[in-house]
Amino acid sequence: MLVSIIIPAYNASRYIAETLDSVLCQTYPSIEIIVVDDGSTDNTLGQLSKYEGKITILAQNNQGQASARNHGARTAKGSYLSFVDADDLCDPEKITQQIKLLDRYPEAIATYCDFRTIDSTGAVIQSHNALQKPRPSGDALVSLLYDNNISTPGLVLVRRSAWAAVGGFNEAPIHRGHEDALFWLNLALIGSFIYCPETLFSYRLHSMQETQREDYGLTRSFARAQRLLEIEKAIVRVAGKSTTKFYRERLFGALIDATWAARNHGRRIEARRYARLAVCERPHSLVAWRSLLSSIVPALGGGTPPYLE
Repeated sequence: MLVSIIIPAYNASRYIAETLDSVLCQTYPSIEIIVVDDGSTDNTLGQLSKYEGKITILAQNNQGQASARNHGARTAKGSYLSFVDADDLCDPEKITQQIKLLDRYPEAIATYCDFRTIDSTGAVIQSHNALQKPRPSGDALVSLLYDNNISTPGLVLVRRSAWAAVGGFNEAPIHRGHEDALFWLNLALIGSFIYCPETLFSYRLHSMQETQREDYGLTRSFARAQRLLEIEKAIVRVAGKSTTKFYRERLFGALIDATWAARNHGRRIEARRYARLAVCERPHSLVAWRSLLSSIVPALGGGTPPYLE
């Protein structure tokens, strides 16, 4: 079965060749490689031209990684999809081992592996596996609601039919940089994940990683609250009583976090919106009402959510 490896690339000239070399070294014999240039202004296209005949190159105006991934997936011919960022590396056996798992578990819609983090030079920083963070297998919904156990899209091999069933990656601006977390939740609502306990991927960290941005906490809080709001109807429709209860707890916490993150960044309109939603979620909660009041009158309360004080 054909596997389509999709690589979104924006100003990726420094690492794209290394990434492509790692993908071209896969032991699995039937792959296609699709690189979507997302409006690069550097020499990314020049680097890609060296691989003419080995890869498919698509180009679009800069619209973000979610759009680039979906563009590549719509063009892909494979029954399986792998989304690899343009600075990360795949071990040679990655696709082979993951295909074996999906063949062994035909009911599963996706599989994901362990990984190592590397620095800008390729030196290993740390290995990440189930000893550091639980890795769900089977029904992954509760685990993904609790925490995003899948750190980067490159860990995953997903059936194309599942990508299509959930509508691909959400391209809304509020999810930019966090769209993969919503994608995993949507997948977990329709099928099971299989964990591959092998380290088969290298995830590159940079000195100016996004998490160091001053507004990262704000955008992360907004994205987390929004993705939980967006899956509410599906949760009510397909999840059991205990999972639904856990979801409601996570949603309330996310709304409170988003309220206070917005308040502390002077984003009063967003703060009031999330606070009102928190009150609707728990109309008898003092925490919710205090958060709403503090979003209207900033002088009320401190700088942290009341349940964290």
